[in-house]
Amino acid sequence: MRKQRRFRGASMVEFALIFPIAFFLITGFFDLGRAVFYYSTLTNAVREATRYAIVNAADLDDAVNNPADNSLQDKVLEYAFGLITSSDPLTKENIIVEPNGDGVIDPFITVFIEATYYFEPITPGIQALLGASEGIELKAHSEMLVTPGSQYVTE
Repeated sequence: MRKQRRFRGASMVEFALIFPIAFFLITGFFDLGRAVFYYSTLTNAVREATRYAIVNAADLDDAVNNPADNSLQDKVLEYAFGLITSSDPLTKENIIVEPNGDGVIDPFITVFIEATYYFEPITPGIQALLGASEGIELKAHSEMLVTPGSQYVTE
């Protein structure tokens, strides 16, 4: 019978080589799930605010005539759960509301709302790997026709 050799510490070396890769993959998948959730939430918030705007033309008028007090931006923030309580929350400065009209009553005026959120991953090195210094940009927009008869007029 041959004498078996023992390699003490071999499993510890293997673990030390595999652990960083496994940790990077696990946290990377976790971040990917968070990014998909945030993008889905952002898309839903923008879509719901646009749907609200096409029916409530008075709020669209206020958004054009008084951009500082924009209720449509508030509507986006209302539906953006999870994005306003994060470490880098979605703010009104990241939301654009633009009616596409020429100042006349027209049943073919569209409303365009766009929001941008900068996602901060927790996986070490992902931002540097992607070259995103201030976070990974998640952008969603929605464009819909204003409901005919809602009497939207730009000034």
